[in-house]
Amino acid sequence: MSQINSSSSWEIKFNAVVEYKKENGKFPTYKKRDDNDAEKYIDILAKWIQYQKEQEVKGKLSNEMKERIETIDGWKWTENSKVRVKYAELAESKQEIVEKEESILHNFTVAELSGMRVVELKTICIQNKYSGYSKLKKEELINFIMNYAARDEIREIVFGILDKIEGEKFIQTV
Repeated sequence: MSQINSSSSWEIKFNAVVEYKKENGKFPTYKKRDDNDAEKYIDILAKWIQYQKEQEVKGKLSNEMKERIETIDGWKWTENSKVRVKYAELAESKQEIVEKEESILHNFTVAELSGMRVVELKTICIQNKYSGYSKLKKEELINFIMNYAARDEIREIVFGILDKIEGEKFIQTV
Protein backbone atom coordinates (compact mmCIF):
# COMPACT_ATOMS: atom_id res chain seq x y z
CA MET A 1 0.00 0.00 0.00
CA SER A 2 1.29 3.46 -0.88
CA GLN A 3 2.45 5.73 1.94
CA ILE A 4 1.73 8.73 -0.26
CA ASN A 5 -1.75 9.82 -1.23
CA SER A 6 -2.57 12.77 -3.45
CA SER A 7 -3.92 14.91 -0.60
CA SER A 8 -1.16 14.23 1.92
CA SER A 9 0.97 17.03 3.32
CA TRP A 10 4.03 15.24 1.93
CA GLU A 11 2.55 15.16 -1.57
CA ILE A 12 1.48 18.81 -1.41
CA LYS A 13 4.97 19.94 -0.36
CA PHE A 14 6.61 17.64 -2.89
CA ASN A 15 4.52 19.17 -5.68
CA ALA A 16 5.27 22.68 -4.41
CA VAL A 17 9.03 21.96 -4.50
CA VAL A 18 8.73 20.58 -8.05
CA GLU A 19 6.78 23.67 -9.14
CA TYR A 20 9.21 26.05 -7.42
CA LYS A 21 12.18 24.33 -9.12
CA LYS A 22 10.48 24.59 -12.53
CA GLU A 23 9.67 28.28 -12.07
CA ASN A 24 12.98 29.37 -10.52
CA GLY A 25 15.52 26.91 -11.89
CA LYS A 26 16.79 26.14 -8.39
CA PHE A 27 15.65 24.59 -5.14
CA PRO A 28 14.14 26.78 -2.41
CA THR A 29 16.65 28.02 0.17
CA TYR A 30 16.01 29.02 3.76
CA LYS A 31 16.44 32.71 4.56
CA LYS A 32 14.45 33.06 7.82
CA ARG A 33 11.73 35.29 6.51
CA ASP A 34 9.22 37.03 8.77
CA ASP A 35 5.88 35.29 9.25
CA ASN A 36 4.12 38.09 7.37
CA ASP A 37 6.53 37.83 4.40
CA ALA A 38 4.73 36.74 1.23
CA GLU A 39 7.61 34.36 0.45
CA LYS A 40 7.52 32.56 3.84
CA TYR A 41 6.44 29.43 1.95
CA ILE A 42 9.97 29.24 0.50
CA ASP A 43 11.36 28.69 4.01
CA ILE A 44 8.76 25.98 4.59
CA LEU A 45 9.78 24.19 1.38
CA ALA A 46 13.50 24.53 2.20
CA LYS A 47 12.91 23.01 5.65
CA TRP A 48 10.87 20.21 4.06
CA ILE A 49 13.80 19.41 1.73
CA GLN A 50 16.23 19.35 4.66
CA TYR A 51 13.89 17.08 6.62
CA GLN A 52 13.64 14.63 3.71
CA LYS A 53 17.43 14.47 3.53
CA GLU A 54 17.69 13.87 7.27
CA GLN A 55 15.10 11.10 7.07
CA GLU A 56 17.01 9.50 4.19
CA VAL A 57 20.25 9.58 6.20
CA LYS A 58 18.49 7.91 9.13
CA GLY A 59 16.97 5.30 6.82
CA LYS A 60 13.45 6.47 7.69
CA LEU A 61 12.39 7.65 4.24
CA SER A 62 10.30 5.10 2.36
CA ASN A 63 11.62 3.81 -0.95
CA GLU A 64 8.56 5.24 -2.66
CA MET A 65 9.21 8.72 -1.26
CA LYS A 66 12.91 8.50 -2.07
CA GLU A 67 12.16 7.46 -5.67
CA ARG A 68 9.65 10.31 -6.06
CA ILE A 69 12.13 12.88 -4.78
CA GLU A 70 14.82 11.56 -7.11
CA THR A 71 12.55 12.39 -10.07
CA ILE A 72 13.01 16.11 -9.37
CA ASP A 73 15.35 17.56 -11.99
CA GLY A 74 18.74 18.31 -10.40
CA TRP A 75 18.09 16.49 -7.12
CA LYS A 76 21.21 15.24 -5.32
CA TRP A 77 21.33 13.36 -2.05
CA THR A 78 25.03 14.23 -1.70
CA GLU A 79 24.10 17.72 -0.56
CA ASN A 80 23.27 16.14 2.77
CA SER A 81 26.83 15.01 3.43
CA LYS A 82 26.99 17.49 6.33
CA VAL A 83 23.87 15.88 7.78
CA ARG A 84 25.39 12.41 7.32
CA VAL A 85 28.56 13.51 9.12
CA LYS A 86 26.61 15.20 11.94
CA TYR A 87 24.37 12.15 12.39
CA ALA A 88 27.43 9.87 12.53
CA GLU A 89 29.11 12.19 15.05
CA LEU A 90 26.04 12.25 17.28
CA ALA A 91 25.80 8.46 17.14
CA GLU A 92 29.50 8.28 18.05
CA SER A 93 28.98 10.76 20.91
CA LYS A 94 26.09 8.67 22.22
CA GLN A 95 28.38 5.62 22.20
CA GLU A 96 31.06 7.62 24.05
CA ILE A 97 28.52 8.51 26.76
CA VAL A 98 27.58 4.86 27.18
CA GLU A 99 31.25 3.85 27.40
CA LYS A 100 32.01 6.64 29.90
CA GLU A 101 29.08 5.62 32.08
CA GLU A 102 30.44 2.08 32.12
CA SER A 103 33.97 3.28 32.93
CA ILE A 104 32.69 5.44 35.81
CA LEU A 105 31.47 2.37 37.59
CA HIS A 106 34.89 0.81 37.16
CA ASN A 107 36.73 3.74 38.75
CA PHE A 108 35.39 2.61 42.11
CA THR A 109 33.35 -0.50 42.45
CA VAL A 110 30.74 -0.67 45.15
CA ALA A 111 32.77 -3.48 46.72
CA GLU A 112 35.90 -1.29 46.81
CA LEU A 113 33.99 1.61 48.33
CA SER A 114 32.33 -0.73 50.82
CA GLY A 115 35.78 -1.84 51.99
CA MET A 116 36.75 1.75 52.83
CA ARG A 117 36.19 3.55 56.09
CA VAL A 118 33.94 6.60 56.28
CA VAL A 119 37.02 8.86 56.62
CA GLU A 120 38.42 7.47 53.35
CA LEU A 121 35.09 7.95 51.60
CA LYS A 122 34.95 11.57 52.81
CA THR A 123 38.52 12.06 51.59
CA ILE A 124 37.39 11.01 48.12
CA CYS A 125 34.61 13.61 48.36
CA ILE A 126 37.10 16.30 49.43
CA GLN A 127 39.58 15.42 46.67
CA ASN A 128 36.84 15.59 44.04
CA LYS A 129 35.39 18.79 45.53
CA TYR A 130 32.00 17.21 46.14
CA SER A 131 29.70 19.04 48.54
CA GLY A 132 26.77 17.94 50.67
CA TYR A 133 28.27 14.71 52.02
CA SER A 134 29.28 15.63 55.58
CA LYS A 135 26.27 14.12 57.41
CA LEU A 136 25.92 11.00 55.28
CA LYS A 137 26.36 7.50 56.67
CA LYS A 138 28.60 4.94 54.95
CA GLU A 139 25.96 3.44 52.63
CA GLU A 140 24.71 6.89 51.70
CA LEU A 141 28.29 8.05 51.05
CA ILE A 142 28.91 5.16 48.68
CA ASN A 143 25.78 5.99 46.66
CA PHE A 144 26.65 9.68 46.81
CA ILE A 145 30.16 9.11 45.40
CA MET A 146 28.89 6.84 42.63
CA ASN A 147 26.19 9.33 41.61
CA TYR A 148 28.44 12.39 41.84
CA ALA A 149 31.17 10.72 39.77
CA ALA A 150 28.65 9.74 37.11
CA ARG A 151 27.26 13.28 36.98
CA ASP A 152 30.76 14.77 36.59
CA GLU A 153 31.65 12.39 33.79
CA ILE A 154 28.41 13.02 31.93
CA ARG A 155 28.86 16.79 32.32
CA GLU A 156 32.37 16.47 30.89
CA ILE A 157 31.07 14.51 27.91
CA VAL A 158 28.23 16.96 27.25
CA PHE A 159 30.56 19.96 27.38
CA GLY A 160 32.90 18.15 25.00
CA ILE A 161 30.03 17.63 22.57
CA LEU A 162 28.95 21.27 22.93
CA ASP A 163 32.52 22.39 22.23
CA LYS A 164 32.52 20.31 19.03
CA ILE A 165 29.22 21.84 17.93
CA GLU A 166 30.35 25.39 18.73
CA GLY A 167 33.59 24.74 16.82
CA GLU A 168 31.58 23.61 13.81
CA LYS A 169 29.35 26.70 14.00
CA PHE A 170 32.46 28.87 14.10
CA ILE A 171 33.94 27.10 11.07
CA GLN A 172 30.66 27.54 9.17
CA THR A 173 30.65 31.30 9.85
CA VAL A 174 34.25 31.82 8.70
